[in-house]
Amino acid sequence: MTMVPMRLEASIAASPYDPYYEAAFVFCHDSEENYSFSLSRTPDQDEIELRVRDHLTTRVRQLDVRWDGSRLTAWLDQPAATRLDGRRTYEIRVTLAEGQGPAVSAALARIFEGKRGLQLLA
Repeated sequence: MTMVPMRLEASIAASPYDPYYEAAFVFCHDSEENYSFSLSRTPDQDEIELRVRDHLTTRVRQLDVRWDGSRLTAWLDQPAATRLDGRRTYEIRVTLAEGQGPAVSAALARIFEGKRGLQLLA
């Protein structure tokens, strides 16, 4: 288990509800590192799905995430980190297209609906 945060420079896609996936999602991808980080949740699911490296997946009931408009930071508990790639902290600096910030905020709000742990600073 590593205490060193995973730092990414990523593009981001987000939707408060995508009809194809039937879920709210936030997807970050660092093409230089070839590393992905995503959060998603379907309306009928109590847990948040967390995926890293485009294939390691776990579901969590609780997660701490902060979004400040240009950086997404996530803190995982030990069991979730162990089920993924061992990282407990993800610091993701994102490149936003014009007008994309509100979609990220709306998607995160939907993912965390009825849950604690989300800080929206933007």
